[in-house]
Amino acid sequence: MKALYHLKNFSIARLFLFGMVCLLPLRLWAISEPDMTEGDRAIVKEALPLLQSAAENAWANKQTEKARGLLSQAETRFLTLQEPATRFYFLARVELYRGWLADKKKQAQSHWQESMDQAKKAVEIRPWSEGYRVLADAGAAWMTSRGFGGIIKLASKVKAWTDRAVELDGNNALALVISTQGQINSPAFAGGDPAAAAATLKKLLLRSDLDNIERFRAQVALVSAHRKLKEPEAASRLCRQAAGIFPGNPSVQECQ
Repeated sequence: MKALYHLKNFSIARLFLFGMVCLLPLRLWAISEPDMTEGDRAIVKEALPLLQSAAENAWANKQTEKARGLLSQAETRFLTLQEPATRFYFLARVELYRGWLADKKKQAQSHWQESMDQAKKAVEIRPWSEGYRVLADAGAAWMTSRGFGGIIKLASKVKAWTDRAVELDGNNALALVISTQGQINSPAFAGGDPAAAAATLKKLLLRSDLDNIERFRAQVALVSAHRKLKEPEAASRLCRQAAGIFPGNPSVQECQ
């Protein structure tokens, strides 16, 4: 869990935080609609609640050991998936979450690298929005944990993966959040536009179908946009709202 605090040391990290778990287990597949056998669907339906619970514990910054155990249980089930792209995708998510729960930065980076490797294999077989979104999340976590050098090395790839995720599904909430993060953090000459990002995030937050993690990430990103736009009152208000979802998360400690 200490890796969550390591990421706070980088200004860009506030926005490229963590991946998501669907709180409605099969809503993920409404996004990607992959072809799965009935057996694989049953495995996913059984394992997703384990993944969900692990992610909730990570976001709430509590019960780290329990979360790690849940990830191991989910991984055991995902390893039995017959369709390769689906298997690689879920293994990528497991490794992404393990990175967030790691006690040491190098351990976290190793898990995020493995997550990227698995996600790349998934999208090579079947390019779909969620596969690229997880790839972008893992890449963003890896690069921000490595500081300026990591950002220089991987930022363009993370942007390309994010753009591809949005291109494939313009309703993918977390892909949209990651896309706005680039606009918030980049200088104007490199495409930075915090006002445009804020407009996108406000529209996204009007949706009624967002789960807690999607809403939290959108609110945290919008906090950063307001700060870039020198709108401290709006930033404080949104930060308090985000703290109402995950009060233990280090991203919102300052506004409580």
